[in-house]
Amino acid sequence: MRVFFVLACLLFASALSGQAIAQSMLPDDIPEEYIQEAQDFQDYCGTQFTYLRYHDCECLAANYLQTRIDMGPFAEQGEIELAINDSCFDIPKIAGESYAGCAADSALLPAGDDVEGFCECMANSYAKGFERANRRVTSKLIVNLRTSAIVNCAR
Repeated sequence: MRVFFVLACLLFASALSGQAIAQSMLPDDIPEEYIQEAQDFQDYCGTQFTYLRYHDCECLAANYLQTRIDMGPFAEQGEIELAINDSCFDIPKIAGESYAGCAADSALLPAGDDVEGFCECMANSYAKGFERANRRVTSKLIVNLRTSAIVNCAR
């Protein structure tokens, strides 16, 4: 189980970052504490609203492990989290939840509007905004992206 988690995390992180897998560390060389820390972070990720709504927790855990390896033993957990929290956006999930919210509020749209078309446009535009922004999720970013998506699709 340990080897599978380590390999999955390293391969996932390597594929996302385009870097070689932990250049000097083979899976057996990775300290058990690093692996446990990444697994604990994945569990924590699954309990946090922002991570659950906007990120892929498995991807973040893989990035956490890779960043822990890169930063070394003296890096604080918060420092590692700050280094990775602008990655692993779950674009399909963001679009899906945005579409569902838009459809639920369809009564607020002007009569005669193509609700399905508008909501699809808005949800996709909103989700793609996260991909382009590639930065930490904040309420300001959320409002800016949502407003931009609404204006773009209301035309």
